[in-house]
Amino acid sequence: MRWTSNLGNEVEHIMLNEDNKYHAIDYAGDCRRFVVAGTQPYIEIFDEERMTRVQQIGDRIDPAHTNKIFTCKFNKEAPNMLISGSWDR
Repeated sequence: MRWTSNLGNEVEHIMLNEDNKYHAIDYAGDCRRFVVAGTQPYIEIFDEERMTRVQQIGDRIDPAHTNKIFTCKFNKEAPNMLISGSWDR
Protein backbone atom coordinates (compact mmCIF):
# COMPACT_ATOMS: atom_id res chain seq x y z
CA MET A 1 0.00 0.00 0.00
CA ARG A 2 1.06 3.58 -0.43
CA TRP A 3 -0.32 6.94 0.59
CA THR A 4 0.80 10.15 -1.02
CA SER A 5 -0.13 13.66 -0.01
CA ASN A 6 -1.14 14.72 -3.53
CA LEU A 7 -3.89 12.05 -3.50
CA GLY A 8 -5.41 13.32 -0.27
CA ASN A 9 -6.60 10.52 1.98
CA GLU A 10 -6.78 7.89 -0.77
CA VAL A 11 -4.68 4.80 -0.22
CA GLU A 12 -3.48 2.94 -3.28
CA HIS A 13 -2.63 -0.74 -3.11
CA ILE A 14 -1.63 -3.56 -5.37
CA MET A 15 -2.52 -7.19 -5.14
CA LEU A 16 0.63 -9.23 -4.82
CA ASN A 17 0.77 -12.99 -5.13
CA GLU A 18 -1.00 -14.47 -2.08
CA ASP A 19 1.22 -17.58 -2.26
CA ASN A 20 4.36 -15.50 -1.72
CA LYS A 21 5.56 -14.13 1.61
CA TYR A 22 7.74 -11.17 0.68
CA HIS A 23 11.16 -10.66 2.30
CA ALA A 24 12.67 -7.94 0.12
CA ILE A 25 11.76 -4.76 -1.73
CA ASP A 26 13.95 -2.19 -3.47
CA TYR A 27 13.29 0.86 -5.62
CA ALA A 28 15.23 1.67 -8.78
CA GLY A 29 17.28 4.88 -8.64
CA ASP A 30 14.69 6.78 -10.68
CA CYS A 31 11.88 5.53 -8.37
CA ARG A 32 9.84 4.46 -11.40
CA ARG A 33 10.17 0.72 -10.69
CA PHE A 34 10.42 -1.46 -7.64
CA VAL A 35 11.36 -5.10 -7.19
CA VAL A 36 10.01 -7.62 -4.67
CA ALA A 37 11.02 -11.17 -3.77
CA GLY A 38 10.20 -13.72 -1.11
CA THR A 39 9.37 -17.36 -0.48
CA GLN A 40 8.71 -18.17 -4.14
CA PRO A 41 11.81 -18.65 -6.34
CA TYR A 42 11.13 -15.71 -8.65
CA ILE A 43 11.57 -11.96 -8.67
CA GLU A 44 8.80 -9.50 -9.60
CA ILE A 45 9.32 -6.00 -11.00
CA PHE A 46 6.53 -3.43 -10.70
CA ASP A 47 5.84 -0.09 -12.36
CA GLU A 48 5.47 2.46 -9.55
CA GLU A 49 3.13 4.86 -11.35
CA ARG A 50 0.68 2.24 -12.64
CA MET A 51 1.21 -0.10 -9.65
CA THR A 52 1.29 -3.10 -12.00
CA ARG A 53 3.73 -5.96 -12.42
CA VAL A 54 5.76 -5.46 -15.58
CA GLN A 55 8.11 -8.43 -15.36
CA GLN A 56 8.68 -11.70 -13.54
CA ILE A 57 12.15 -13.21 -13.52
CA GLY A 58 12.12 -16.96 -13.07
CA ASP A 59 9.38 -19.54 -13.32
CA ARG A 60 8.96 -23.28 -12.79
CA ILE A 61 10.87 -24.13 -15.97
CA ASP A 62 13.69 -21.59 -15.56
CA PRO A 63 13.68 -20.42 -11.93
CA ALA A 64 15.55 -17.33 -10.78
CA HIS A 65 16.44 -19.36 -7.68
CA THR A 66 15.53 -22.77 -6.31
CA ASN A 67 14.76 -21.58 -2.77
CA LYS A 68 13.30 -18.52 -1.03
CA ILE A 69 14.89 -15.19 -1.89
CA PHE A 70 16.03 -13.02 1.01
CA THR A 71 17.27 -9.96 -0.81
CA CYS A 72 17.03 -8.22 -4.18
CA LYS A 73 18.51 -4.87 -5.13
CA PHE A 74 18.80 -2.72 -8.21
CA ASN A 75 22.42 -2.09 -9.15
CA LYS A 76 23.00 1.66 -8.77
CA GLU A 77 25.67 1.72 -11.49
CA ALA A 78 23.68 -0.43 -13.95
CA PRO A 79 19.98 0.39 -13.39
CA ASN A 80 18.71 -2.52 -15.51
CA MET A 81 20.65 -5.07 -13.45
CA LEU A 82 19.34 -6.80 -10.33
CA ILE A 83 21.28 -8.53 -7.58
CA SER A 84 19.52 -11.16 -5.49
CA GLY A 85 20.44 -13.58 -2.72
CA SER A 86 18.95 -16.89 -1.64
CA TRP A 87 19.71 -20.09 0.28
CA ASP A 88 20.29 -21.90 -2.99
CA ARG A 89 23.52 -22.24 -4.89
